[in-house]
Amino acid sequence: MGKVISFNGVDGSGKTTQIELLLERYSEYVELVNSQGAFSDERISDFNWWFIESIPEEFLDTLYNCIRKRNEMIEQCSKSIVLLDKGIRNFDARAAATLMIKGLQEDEAIQMVEDTKYKMNIKNKENTSLFFEIAKSSEERQKITEERKTSSLNQKSFDIYSLYQAYQNQIIYNQILNNEYQVFDASGSIEEVNARLVKTIF
Repeated sequence: MGKVISFNGVDGSGKTTQIELLLERYSEYVELVNSQGAFSDERISDFNWWFIESIPEEFLDTLYNCIRKRNEMIEQCSKSIVLLDKGIRNFDARAAATLMIKGLQEDEAIQMVEDTKYKMNIKNKENTSLFFEIAKSSEERQKITEERKTSSLNQKSFDIYSLYQAYQNQIIYNQILNNEYQVFDASGSIEEVNARLVKTIF
């Protein structure tokens, strides 16, 4: 297993584009863990199950079982650099924000996430967790995500998702303050970002 690097950030920050470029240009050294197989549980992509129908324990067990499967896939990688689209810290933020939607306080939600990872013996496999930053503030980050994600939602779902994003952005802001990510400047043209990224990961 090589050096494991996760790409994190709001939708629209360029993660997917840069992953595709790296795989195209440096395929000898770089591979992507295709999480599709690990996250094959259909409930994961069901809005109602994620936010409304699942109870906290069921939700966390399902999500982190997928993370455990992904960790097993990471162990099988052989190239120098292993890329992840979203790292475990990003999933932690998403999970805790979801629990807050379900009625838990932030500290309770974060502790429940940590307890689940301990129970399931889930380790952080990442050597570097990059956060693709294109926003000047947490508020701008939330606005960018809402614009890309909520166009197809009805009003009730939109309200839930907007609150979820607010909770998630606060948790991510605290994660950044705690140096849990290496903040990466993802502004500029695709080629400018790629040049900076190549320097960073190689």
